[in-house]
Amino acid sequence: MSLLTLNLNPDCLLAVLWFLDVGDVLRLRLTCRALCQFTKERDVWAQTLRAMLQGDFAPLPVMHGSVTLLSSEQLESIARRAARLESDWYGDTVAPRSFKQLRIGRSVTWLRLVHARWLIVASSDTQTSALSCWDLAVLTEELTLNNPTAECFLTGPVRSGELRLTSDGGIILAIGVDSR
Repeated sequence: MSLLTLNLNPDCLLAVLWFLDVGDVLRLRLTCRALCQFTKERDVWAQTLRAMLQGDFAPLPVMHGSVTLLSSEQLESIARRAARLESDWYGDTVAPRSFKQLRIGRSVTWLRLVHARWLIVASSDTQTSALSCWDLAVLTEELTLNNPTAECFLTGPVRSGELRLTSDGGIILAIGVDSR
C-alpha cells in the first residue's frame, strides 16, 4: 500500500500526525508498510518534538547544538523517552528504583551526570585516582558498573573537579589532582 492508496499526500499526513501523541504514531506504524516507512521520517519526529514542547509538560533533555543535526532515529528516541517520562510522571507509577552499586575499591571524590546519560566519577585512595565514565543508556546485566565505558588513572588523589558543557554538545572537564 502506498501513500497514494491512502489518498493523502505526505504533507497532509504530516498535518494529521500533528494531532497524535508518540504512542499513537508508534501504533500507526504497525498498520501498514507505507505508514511504517512514513513514521520513520525525520520530519515526523521533529514535528512530534515541537508539539511536545508546546504542551504543558515537556521533559525533554537539554539540547546543545542544533536539533537539525539530529537524525530521525535520535529524534524518535528523545520523543519516546520524553513520552515515557511524562506517562510515569502523571501516572501512579513514579517510585524510587534501585540501581546497581559501584564497587570500585576507592572513595568517590567527585561525580557528575551529563545529559542524564553519562556518569563521570573521580575516585581516589591515598596514592592514586581514577577518572571513569559510564554510559547509563547501555547498562544491562552484561555491562556492569564495574566495567566503565572509559577510564584513566591519575598519579594522586582528586581534590576538585569542574565540568562545563559546550555549545556543540561536548564537555570540558578540569580536575584538580593533589601532587605528592
